[in-house]
Amino acid sequence: MNIWLVVADEREVPFDANGGFVSKIIVTGIGYSKTVKSLEAELESEVPDMIICLGFCGSVTRKLKVGNTVIASQVRYRKPWTLKTQRLDIDTKKIFPRTITLKKGVVRGVFQTFHGMVRHRFGASRGVVAVDQETYHVAELAQQYDVPIIIAKVVSDVVPIIPTTVKRQIGKIKINYKQSRGSLNLFLLYLIQKIKTRPTK
Repeated sequence: MNIWLVVADEREVPFDANGGFVSKIIVTGIGYSKTVKSLEAELESEVPDMIICLGFCGSVTRKLKVGNTVIASQVRYRKPWTLKTQRLDIDTKKIFPRTITLKKGVVRGVFQTFHGMVRHRFGASRGVVAVDQETYHVAELAQQYDVPIIIAKVVSDVVPIIPTTVKRQIGKIKINYKQSRGSLNLFLLYLIQKIKTRPTK
């Protein structure tokens, strides 16, 4: 099975990613332009059987703590200077049926993608639990090329209600990196097991 692992940054590649389960690891770079350019170039030459999009995200709810993993059930995006929010539903039922209880610290939820680092919660729409800069664009390309996708990201920071500085936000992410990275490694092992044991029909 031709499975691609898509991440924004090299630090988001789990330790066991090179163990032979994934066929290709694509590090797109952070943000809209780099994500679309890198992934679209790969998809134009080859279409995989599945895309796994992993990485780190920010939490915009008290229920999600650093180290928790969010599996995207929907991704949202609002272009700068517009009021309309675009939405894409992510169907993961073949691998994570709703009848299966997810492991502790792993939840389903709605992502919202922004154009830059999210320094406060004011811009997040109702129902969103996690934010980042790439998920919507990866999901949109997967949909265009008719590729099944799983998006799962580990919380590396809790986005404050009151706006903070980029420097302070990056500082928190660095402090939490070790814990977040450990959760990312464990989730990939969990995901591999689910994919290998999923129903074939």
